[in-house]
Amino acid sequence: QGSVFGGLMDEVDQIVLPADVRITQGQLYALVNTILDLTKIESGAMGLTLEPIDMPLLLKTLVAIHKVNTDEKNIELSLSLDGVVQGTVESDRTKLVQVMNNVIHNAIKFTTTGAIFVVLKPAGDTGLLISVIDTGIGIAADKTAQVFERFNTIDAQAGSSGVKGTGLGLALCRELLHLMRGKIALTSEVEHGTTVDIFIPYAITAESKPS
Repeated sequence: QGSVFGGLMDEVDQIVLPADVRITQGQLYALVNTILDLTKIESGAMGLTLEPIDMPLLLKTLVAIHKVNTDEKNIELSLSLDGVVQGTVESDRTKLVQVMNNVIHNAIKFTTTGAIFVVLKPAGDTGLLISVIDTGIGIAADKTAQVFERFNTIDAQAGSSGVKGTGLGLALCRELLHLMRGKIALTSEVEHGTTVDIFIPYAITAESKPS
């Protein structure tokens, strides 16, 4: 575990932030926690606490919480349940909330006008698909492959958004979802918005649990 942590800290030491980026105490705290989470995942020290989770209820709660921020920006935030009959999954609630908070927060951060739609629908008979769709500034096609890399500079290049990030949030989301046997994908178009698709399996079987 020490070597893994050391490797991550070496990555931190190599970051060269643009001159106009200022990391607040809160952002530094979040950065350290994210690095620690990634370290635990890589070393196999992070486990799962599985429980039945009502995904429609969970998403309604998260949307209601984040609506405070979207109301301040005068943008719409809504939840749609598209043909969901079986809405319960067996997964790790804390980690799911962590992932969804990060994705919704990003959508709000990079959307100045328009709307954000959270859509929950079945993904065949194996799980649920959550799509977070925004009408924000978008990401260039040649940059989308980088969004799940650690310390990507896409946030810093966002320009008109005026908001900078550490480039670790989506990397952690991908690792957490992998731990829960889920998946995350992103499609985007500059000046038209971004869609993040998150697959959550109905259950994590003994065979599918990561070793």
